[in-house]
Amino acid sequence: MEYSETSGVGYMEVHAGDQMEPQWEYQEDKQNQNYLSQIHHIKTAINLNTFYIINDLVEMPEYKFPEEMEWTDPPRGYYVSEVKEKVLHVNPDTGAKIALVKAPVGVMDKLHKHTEANQFTLVLTGDRKWTFGYTPKGEVNGGSEVKEEVIGLFIWDGPPKPEVVE
Repeated sequence: MEYSETSGVGYMEVHAGDQMEPQWEYQEDKQNQNYLSQIHHIKTAINLNTFYIINDLVEMPEYKFPEEMEWTDPPRGYYVSEVKEKVLHVNPDTGAKIALVKAPVGVMDKLHKHTEANQFTLVLTGDRKWTFGYTPKGEVNGGSEVKEEVIGLFIWDGPPKPEVVE
């Protein structure tokens, strides 16, 4: 296990089987303002690959603030009601998509399948709050009956490209 600092960003390289104790490291950020950051406590790294625990100095390449985004109309075809979305990310290489989806009361969508993407859903508001759903590639889903307005986080690991099932 080793500790490094690169460009003001501290990270710890951890390998499978490494034992770690909670610790604090005193570092300087890019503006030379001192701060204290906790490096996360991990008893055992269980991933067989090397991974990095990165402190809060890391700048992510893309930030979106959903509360500042407008709800837009998603592509139609399988939505039955006036569903809206806020697209948080689309991978230009794979077509993977992450979006907040808002559905009003009523039937949300037609039965459909995504042949090129697995779908992961986490309901954030409404009567099914904190419900997590997973639909494998090619499996029929939809026909969702919404009892009160719902907002969910939808993640497709490939292009969604819904195909309506008659």
